[in-house]
Amino acid sequence: MLKPRVSSKDSVLLKFMERTIQNINTCLAGQYTLYKILIEKRIITEEELLHRIKQDKNLPTLKLGKNTLKEMLNPDWDSKIDFEKTEKELLNEALDKISNLVLPDSWKDEGVGSPNSTALRNAHIICHKLYAQRKIIPDVVACTKESGVYLRYSDGNKSLIVEAYNDGDVGTVVSNDSEKEILHNEDISNLNFENSLKVFLNK
Repeated sequence: MLKPRVSSKDSVLLKFMERTIQNINTCLAGQYTLYKILIEKRIITEEELLHRIKQDKNLPTLKLGKNTLKEMLNPDWDSKIDFEKTEKELLNEALDKISNLVLPDSWKDEGVGSPNSTALRNAHIICHKLYAQRKIIPDVVACTKESGVYLRYSDGNKSLIVEAYNDGDVGTVVSNDSEKEILHNEDISNLNFENSLKVFLNK
């Protein structure tokens, strides 16, 4: 079963928090290693090191520590991260994946065609259009065995699959992944996704 997809903004927050935690762990590991080397080389004793740490004026005070903790629990994310810029970066990553799609060799033997310029162009337009309309970004970009480009968008237990084919046609499928149920499918005309989006997002 697919994991529920968080919003683009929440996805940015999670990545930011993961990197922050990684940085903190790296700093702590480096600090521990440095202390260990200092003690092993007898440059300083453990007692002297602990005394210096206690006397360090640069260490956070209790009040400062409380304020820092408060800010961590209730951060002003908008002042720290440009979400619009980050979302556009995620969109550009998806667009780059479309441009760089490579058909698996095993599919070539089955007669599947690589995405041509028509499918690639339509896939780019679709990504821009759905982002502009609903701020959604595909979490999977791949070739399709029907000769074209496969895009999958996720929202909780639902998936919106859009396929742009080499002959210029575009099709969608909306499914409930937890129930393994097809909720909607249609051939798209004039790149109008409103019916599919209503079922996918319930809006």
